[in-house]
Amino acid sequence: MQFLFFLLLTASSTFHYGLALTFRAADISSLAVVEQQGMHYTDNGQTKPFEDIITSHGANAARVRVWTAGQYDLSYALALGKRVKAAGMTLVVDLHFSDTWADPGHQAIPSGWPTTLSGLNTEIYTYTQNVVQSFANQGTPIDILQVCVRPFLALG
Repeated sequence: MQFLFFLLLTASSTFHYGLALTFRAADISSLAVVEQQGMHYTDNGQTKPFEDIITSHGANAARVRVWTAGQYDLSYALALGKRVKAAGMTLVVDLHFSDTWADPGHQAIPSGWPTTLSGLNTEIYTYTQNVVQSFANQGTPIDILQVCVRPFLALG
């Protein structure tokens, strides 16, 4: 039985001798969803954008999940990416390679994607390249690319 494994991790940070790379981060993937439901955030009694509040309290990175379709699709993530970068934070993009939530115990191949190993390899490469290029094209390059994937395809 063969399994498809795919891992991409890129970082734009430089490591120096004896210095630790420290992130104080939040996953803000649902931020726009709850804001659309009327949620707003305050700090010291003043209504402010959430990303401004967390950066003023020490956050320096934010994670945004990306699904291949559905609520957390690429256009949704691109809008959040603009907010993250405007707040001066490191942008962490988490690719789920799924039309919905994915985690180590649950991940379905996106609808419309091929189910052969060679087809999936090509689709994953093309999709990932498109996501990375889309963020770069809008002036919000991804700092860290995280992949949420498990071997979702068993070929026999």
